Amino acid sequence: MHIREEIEKIVEWTKARIRWSKSEILKRLGVGRTQQSLFRRKVRKCGKRLRKINQITEEEKEKIIRYAEEHPGIGYMKLAYMMMDEEVAYVKPSSVYLVLKKAGFYAKKEVKSVAQAEFIEKPTGIHQMWHTDIAYIKILEVFYYLIVMLDGYSRYTLEWELLFDMRGDTVATFVQKVLDKYPEAKGKVKIVQDNGSCYVSYEYRTVLKHNGGIEPIYIGPYHPQTNGKAESLIKLMRNEAIRSRSPQVYDEAVKVLDKYFKYYNNERLHSGIGYLRPADLFYGRAEEVIKKREEGMRKAKQERKEWNINYNKQILNAVEYTQFITPNCSV
Repeated sequence: MHIREEIEKIVEWTKARIRWSKSEILKRLGVGRTQQSLFRRKVRKCGKRLRKINQITEEEKEKIIRYAEEHPGIGYMKLAYMMMDEEVAYVKPSSVYLVLKKAGFYAKKEVKSVAQAEFIEKPTGIHQMWHTDIAYIKILEVFYYLIVMLDGYSRYTLEWELLFDMRGDTVATFVQKVLDKYPEAKGKVKIVQDNGSCYVSYEYRTVLKHNGGIEPIYIGPYHPQTNGKAESLIKLMRNEAIRSRSPQVYDEAVKVLDKYFKYYNNERLHSGIGYLRPADLFYGRAEEVIKKREEGMRKAKQERKEWNINYNKQILNAVEYTQFITPNCSV
């Protein structure tokens, strides 16, 4: 009879006659508390270490590194959720960070700017609070004015326009166009804006009054953080669209902006809404996306566990290792 089977038989025989715990019996037999301590020297002979049950596989590591190389400049948090949605790899963000760091990537968590601080009254659904802002866009020494209207709950860009001026009547016409596009918001939405002359003009306030008495919320002077959602969108637009593409004429700038805002709404993962796309929240697809991610994570975790268990069994079988105690985890 193999020595492991003899020890197991002695343990069971002793337990049936004496009220000793298994650890006490093993201690008196000279066996260490760790289940594999008696045969650790034999396991080391194969030159391989046993894997943890949930340890990610080498194939998953290769996929993560390859995906990061194909998407430079993106933080590890966003990369993790992008890979889930594209069914490349279902690995939690912290593990993605460790893999990329070990591979030599400068993978740090994305730093949020001060302007991303949310308004104190957080909306709980779409069309409860909108945010609007105007940014200067300089094209070949000519200044244009980009105005955006953003849904505060979903971060979905409701409408945008590249204006030739920022007079009160021009801005009022833009806001009326947005309200006509989303008539369900009339009378219930609140609009957050700064104290620019166009937003305090008679024409602008008249439009709000004639569309159900919409309440304007003016941010504090010299405190753009209150309107951080719109400020953040403007910053992203400058960095990811205008500065990288450098349009030379007005029509080209319009095309660049149109392409970017479509990407922002439908493809870009937003950290402020749990790395979902604005369109997911705006059109009620968020739960479906989250459920798909969770199912993928559960499936990947089970497959990873089975792979690691089989890997460990191959190592232990190679050194003729037989367990003599029922383990707490599979190896």
